[in-house]
Amino acid sequence: KFAQSAGATTTSGTFTATNGAVLTGGTFGVTAGTVTAGGTGLINDGATVNASGGAFKGEITNKSAGTFNVTGAVTGDNKFTNTGGGSTLAVSATGDFSGVTALPNAAGAAITVAAGGKLSSATFDQTGGSTTNAGGMTVTGAATVSGGTVGNSGTLLVG
Repeated sequence: KFAQSAGATTTSGTFTATNGAVLTGGTFGVTAGTVTAGGTGLINDGATVNASGGAFKGEITNKSAGTFNVTGAVTGDNKFTNTGGGSTLAVSATGDFSGVTALPNAAGAAITVAAGGKLSSATFDQTGGSTTNAGGMTVTGAATVSGGTVGNSGTLLVG
């Protein structure tokens, strides 16, 4: 299992954590290539992930003040869970995060898509927290909002 509590890790090639990766501090940068996190997946519990390119394979959990910034073309192939006070998934004006299979957003968590940015997921389930879309947000399947707030000044496509 890969663990990072401080400092910086940057990858532009193949990064594999067979039994998962836990980030509790510092920065984790992905500029290209593939990050594969097996087992428990990639758990961001207080670090900053800066993804400007590449692919993520495995489940991603962003929690407890974790920040996950998408500033370029980034793909996922699994669930992205955004949960807990202060956790943020931020897609910038140049960001395009696609391939997410499920996107739960819970109490205390925030999802932001800037004007020009794109976020797509097969499903979206917000039980708390907030989602603010000024760019393009696409949910190809079911979208459920049972708590929190959703603000949209961009394009929001569901189904």
